[in-house]
Amino acid sequence: MAPGDALEPVFYNYKTKVHDLSLQGVVTLNNIRFHKSKTGINLYGFGGVGATIYEARVNALNGNTPYDFSSAVAGANVYKNRKDTRKELRNILDDSYETLADNQGTRRPKLFGKTLKPTGTIGVGVAFKLSNRVNLAIEDRHTFTKDDLLDGQRWQEQDLGNPSLTRDFDSYNFASVGLNINLGAKSVEPLWWVNPLDYAYQEIRKPQMMILPKPVLPDEDGDGVTDQFDQEQTPAGCPVDAHGVSRDTDGDGIPDCKDKELVTPTLWQPVDADGVGTPKCPDSTCFENYMLTKKGDCENALGALPSISFAANSARLSDDATRLLAIVA
Repeated sequence: MAPGDALEPVFYNYKTKVHDLSLQGVVTLNNIRFHKSKTGINLYGFGGVGATIYEARVNALNGNTPYDFSSAVAGANVYKNRKDTRKELRNILDDSYETLADNQGTRRPKLFGKTLKPTGTIGVGVAFKLSNRVNLAIEDRHTFTKDDLLDGQRWQEQDLGNPSLTRDFDSYNFASVGLNINLGAKSVEPLWWVNPLDYAYQEIRKPQMMILPKPVLPDEDGDGVTDQFDQEQTPAGCPVDAHGVSRDTDGDGIPDCKDKELVTPTLWQPVDADGVGTPKCPDSTCFENYMLTKKGDCENALGALPSISFAANSARLSDDATRLLAIVA
């Protein structure tokens, strides 16, 4: 601009088309669960590196001539007039964005004719599990370009003096709501959904990989009852009950393994060292306190007994026969 030239008002505008590709790592913030195996909500953060290609354009011409912004200048610096200024600018601009904005030209690499820049990206998100293969995600990603020409403008705004570069690089942010579909094998879902403690809990609950030694429970007397539950050390071959105590079927005080008469009637007890009792029948004293006795031997003492008969081809007692047996008993 030559001295004395009139300053033309300018309203900055731009449209930038961006394409990026990045490799990211995901850090899950809440997949560890001590009280349950899995979660249906995943909070995560991510970051990575990649590349971005972009092209910035400005809407500078009305046909072949620069825009005349004089009608929008009046009151443009008054805050309460901002809506009127925006409305006037929309009436002036034709949304063509026909002019390439300021760029690095041939000093920077290009891809498909657009500026190529390495980038770094970070972001956070939350995903809601719909199934093992599908989830709904809300995500926000911020990308750093180390470039000041994403908007086609790298100069500070000032009225007088030499132009100066702005002090900050441009970056861009992308917020999205998406439906994620997990690809690949069905056997394992993405690891950020997997509780790292789940495998350990399953292995404890139902071991498949652990080699557990066969338990060895001491049984000093070999009676089949482990020592911690055995209440008696018994000789070898002596039958015992569930507590490891020698069986005494007739209760005569002689263990079955030494009892030569396993079932000794109570009336024949006490018994000798071999568990053999002293018979007290036939003698009328056998029936004392049990029934009225008669003079004579056991047969006379019992008296006449009723006869019991069975129906033809049947071994089942009739009701009458059952009652007779009950009376005799």
